[in-house]
Amino acid sequence: MSPQEIATLILTIVVIPLTVAVVESLRQYIKAKFTAEQITIVGDVVRTAVFASEQLGLTGAVADKREQALAWASQELGRRGIAVDLATLVAQLEAAVFAQFNFSRTQQPKGEYNIAKNQE
Repeated sequence: MSPQEIATLILTIVVIPLTVAVVESLRQYIKAKFTAEQITIVGDVVRTAVFASEQLGLTGAVADKREQALAWASQELGRRGIAVDLATLVAQLEAAVFAQFNFSRTQQPKGEYNIAKNQE
């Protein structure tokens, strides 16, 4: 077994379940602290911040996408009167990044999306 295969195995066995456990405990903490409407707003704001920061990062408009996303999300939540501590916001941000970049690997689109095939 090569070192790369060992590292992949360790990553699969340790990191993924640990990430799931952290996200679940975060979900329970947030559920206890916020109303359902606030949870929805926090999730929407964080996902928007991640998407916007990724887009700005592609253009080179921001140097640190993570800091940009945290700053914008914190400002937007404050504007809406929702106080979220930095640790919770960072965890939400990391969960949103994980979901955004792993969705395409785990979910296959339904229907036909082959542009060349659709133009025939």
